[in-house]
Amino acid sequence: MSLSFLEESSSFERNRRRQFEKRIRPAADRLYWEIIPGLKDISWVYPIGLPLPLHVELGALDRELGIDVIFTLKNGMRLTCQEKFAAPEFLPLQDITVEYYNDPVRRLPGDWFNLACQLYFFGFASKDYRSFDLWILVDWTRTVWETIAGNITWEHVPNHRETMMALARARLSSQEFRLVVALLNQTDGYLRDRDEILSTFWQAITLMSRASINHTLKRLVERRVVVAELVADKTFYRVNHPNHWAPEVFSAQCVCRRSIQLAEGLLSREKNGGNFHWLKRLLKACDKDAQTQKRVSADTLSQTVSNQTRNRYY
Repeated sequence: MSLSFLEESSSFERNRRRQFEKRIRPAADRLYWEIIPGLKDISWVYPIGLPLPLHVELGALDRELGIDVIFTLKNGMRLTCQEKFAAPEFLPLQDITVEYYNDPVRRLPGDWFNLACQLYFFGFASKDYRSFDLWILVDWTRTVWETIAGNITWEHVPNHRETMMALARARLSSQEFRLVVALLNQTDGYLRDRDEILSTFWQAITLMSRASINHTLKRLVERRVVVAELVADKTFYRVNHPNHWAPEVFSAQCVCRRSIQLAEGLLSREKNGGNFHWLKRLLKACDKDAQTQKRVSADTLSQTVSNQTRNRYY
């Protein structure tokens, strides 16, 4: 087993979502025993036919086929299931989500393309994490056929969480920040990847002057924060992924070492931590700057003490 695999597994186990799944797991088990007729066993491992009995965890099956758990019935038949547990704060949405891209930056296919399970469980955890306030067990095979037939429609919802994290750390002017937030509202807020925004509408959603908008947009495009795409004589705008923003958007500032360590810890718990190249570069630069500041302070203190000693004895 490679060291990189061990590190990846360890990081996954520390992931906040993983900790949430473990916390709500007993509630899911109790529910399965209530709603699945003839249930005999619930398993998160899979037996491999070798001379010696060997059971492996379903992580590989989850990544390749979207199978989290296997139900064995009393008659010996088995059912495969994908699970998604949502935190209590998402209950007002009352929808089912399926991961479209595992890695939006590299366009790696997610569960939408890989699910080969028979059932799909989606539940919103209660505030005490002891039950589900709302849940559904979906016949996934039928759902696929109904989707193909056009009887079920899905909406593509971009995830700008990483972008919001980047904005909190980016060095943008107030005008630039206002335009980016307005654009995020026009895209993510209306469940679309990009939007055609005319000059008059830019003014309406920002209350900035035409000249200021043109100047700020040009600067954002040059710094690769915003992408302007010309399609059939129409200009569509979208916020670029932070990994593609110009390096000068993120510049190291004087931050204490403890804060840098805390930020690194938060990053290690991200599900798709491999996407945050911009943040890794920024933390590295901040750490280097913090060490320089510490070294300069120590040198200055040493020089001050030396001068005081010299003044005392001479």
